[in-house]
Amino acid sequence: MNNNSLNDMNNNQSNNSVQPIQNTNSLVNKLNIVNPLNPNEIIKIEELIENNNLDSKETNIENNNLESKQINNNIDNVEVENKSKRKINKFIIPLVLCITIIVIVILYFVFFNKSNNVPNPTPNKPVDNIETKITLNDIVNKFNNHSGLQNLKTLGYNCVAKVIDNKIIVDVNKIDIENTEDISTKQYIFTLENRSFKFLDNNDDIYYNLYLIIMDSIGMLHGLEENEVISLLNSIDLTITNIDGITVVQTENGTEITINVDKKIDTSSLKTMYIEINDLKEQESFLKESGTAIIEKGNLKLYKQGDEKTTTIVIAEKNNLSNLTYNTILSLIEFLYPNEIDNFKTSYPKLTTISFNRYVITENPLLDEDFKNYFEQYKNDYKFIEIKINKDA
Repeated sequence: MNNNSLNDMNNNQSNNSVQPIQNTNSLVNKLNIVNPLNPNEIIKIEELIENNNLDSKETNIENNNLESKQINNNIDNVEVENKSKRKINKFIIPLVLCITIIVIVILYFVFFNKSNNVPNPTPNKPVDNIETKITLNDIVNKFNNHSGLQNLKTLGYNCVAKVIDNKIIVDVNKIDIENTEDISTKQYIFTLENRSFKFLDNNDDIYYNLYLIIMDSIGMLHGLEENEVISLLNSIDLTITNIDGITVVQTENGTEITINVDKKIDTSSLKTMYIEINDLKEQESFLKESGTAIIEKGNLKLYKQGDEKTTTIVIAEKNNLSNLTYNTILSLIEFLYPNEIDNFKTSYPKLTTISFNRYVITENPLLDEDFKNYFEQYKNDYKFIEIKINKDA
């Protein structure tokens, strides 16, 4: 074998000892080192990283860094935006609350004023038919149970009312009090016309008392207390006093009084009425001399008895003794002893039990028999005060 042949062999062997293998699916190239003597035997495998891959990796890293910076920038922008929104919310929320409160207050006052400015509904006018409001039977039921009938009975008159058509008919039996026997019978007729009763003041005491009780019964059906209308009518002069629901006309036969059954009589003036000097003048002789005097006005009743030496007066007031009673006492003293009124006011500045000079005044006294009989019917509703006067003092 010549030298050239040997060299060729060695070259072939040398060339076959290193066999690079490129993995096209990878960025890494593999280098196989083989045995020179046995080319099929791989001694070692080396991995070679191409520069392209390194550059790619560096590029990827740079790109990742850029993306990270962008993300950070986005986060910063979001934070700034959120901070701005929070600042805006801090301003907007209180503003909205203030506006809401203002609107609520305005609406409240608007509706409150509307409710206050709503006019009261006009009361319905009475219907022409008396049966829809107050019936004759209603009036008669009140009448037959009125305490005024008991007063008439003590005087010897037994009274019972009934309804016939549009009339109230009262049968009055004059009785013998001792034997309780009927002496005579008389009928009094009260006719309803145009929802009104007409009464004629003709100096008949029984008739006068009956129409007062009818008028008081109508008042009770309107919610007034028993005797409230009677107290008012006995305390005023109807010919010079205007009362809604009552009209007074002078006729040839006397004073004609008309009452509308659908009208409630205003009795508020009773709260200010007391017995004045002018009221006492009507019974001056009975008050200053011996004898008996009875004066009623408003919610007050005065009953006097006396002789040449002593005068006893009892004043009764409905419910409780008040300034009306005190003013009545002052009127009485000024009327009887005008020169003593100033000293009396100083010694007696208010209602109480006291004794001074010629006067003995007692609240809630034990009444003598005559006074007890007169005030028997009032004892549950009235309070009493007694004034005893020594005329010789």
